[in-house]
Amino acid sequence: MVTAATNDVKTVQRKPKATDCGAELLPNMERFVTLMRQVKQRVFVNHWLSLLTTQPLTDVLWDELTVTRYLKTLFTAVAAFSDFAQQQLEQSALRIYTLSDDYGCDAVKSLLDEKELTDMNNFDKYSRALYLHLCSVTSKNDARFERAETIRQQNKKWKSEAYSSHFQGPKSVDIVMNDDLKLKLKHTIAQTYPQVAGSDVVIEHFQRRKLSKQQNNDDSLVALHTIVVNFNGKDTHYDKIVDGEIRAHNDQAVLSINFAYDPASGALSVFTEEKSARVTLAKALRDVVFAADAQIEDMPLREFDLTGFTQASILNKLTWEPSDGISSIKINLIRVAKVTEREDDNGAHAISSDLTIRRDRYDLRDVFKVADEDFGLSDLSLWDASQVKLVLRMDAKDGRRAHNITVQITAPNGLNDNEKSEENRQLVLRLLKRWNVVREF
Repeated sequence: MVTAATNDVKTVQRKPKATDCGAELLPNMERFVTLMRQVKQRVFVNHWLSLLTTQPLTDVLWDELTVTRYLKTLFTAVAAFSDFAQQQLEQSALRIYTLSDDYGCDAVKSLLDEKELTDMNNFDKYSRALYLHLCSVTSKNDARFERAETIRQQNKKWKSEAYSSHFQGPKSVDIVMNDDLKLKLKHTIAQTYPQVAGSDVVIEHFQRRKLSKQQNNDDSLVALHTIVVNFNGKDTHYDKIVDGEIRAHNDQAVLSINFAYDPASGALSVFTEEKSARVTLAKALRDVVFAADAQIEDMPLREFDLTGFTQASILNKLTWEPSDGISSIKINLIRVAKVTEREDDNGAHAISSDLTIRRDRYDLRDVFKVADEDFGLSDLSLWDASQVKLVLRMDAKDGRRAHNITVQITAPNGLNDNEKSEENRQLVLRLLKRWNVVREF
């Protein structure tokens, strides 16, 4: 008879995992609790809370190494705040957290000066956004936090035709928005929007820094200009209960037009939901602000359109005249992209998927046959064309040897004409206008 041995299994009692009790202590402050779990610079948090209470925050373990213990004491202290103070914290936390996504993070960094950038080089993005908020709260003259919110919206809407249009304008214009220029720009805006009184137009000019990685992978600082125009010009309709009856109301809300200008590249962007007005507004900025001390004729604005390059029918449009001295035109490269947006707990992120179809110079097929036969892509119209490279073969003429002209166009406002002779530049521009790839005004 075999007797089975009985093994006594001892149950190990595990200690419950430590928690900061954020949801229990502050059930109505979700965004504040989430933000505090991310901010590493506790000195900023201490300063922020001290602005909203006269009570000493001595019970908060600011130097505690265990994060959950520190947070629990912090949330306990905030739970004792007044309802009004808690509401202020939650509203500000939402704005700060919004500036911590990809779009907002770039906006915040672009507004920090060189010393601040150096001091905060290793700071987390949430602490940088909180710092900018503290600057605006403690100094009436520091409006960088509000400007960062505006720039974030620009960054988010930059690739959407529903909100913005982009042009190639004059380079290296030094914008100085004095009262006289503001008055002229107000008058021009009022002409574009006749229902707007010039006295109701508010214009603000900001300068910020663009982070660039073009040189030795180091962050170099390039000045950018943002001009914000606000006026009562957007009709709104809403119902309101008055004396127990629902009545329709018509009013005008603030309409905002933003201009972004990069002197280094000449890139000019116009942000407004009224697409039909963007060209007029771009010309207004050029005529009034850019050409303040120069000739308008020397400052053309160009708008590029690469949509036709996603279909093979574009090959039939790339024609030339015998007087152009061209023997052939080929498309050697088409880069397409699909841009989407992803929302997660860390905010909004731009997701860009790129695909490059490159034709070898010895390949007798056109770039669309290469895409179809080699990659199985018979239709590129599902993507947006982001870059196109053309090669113009020039005949020998008047002692000039036969040669190639390479034309690269990058959406939305890039044209590489720096290395061409003036004759070639004029030829390329003339052809692009003929093909409706670029329009100049």
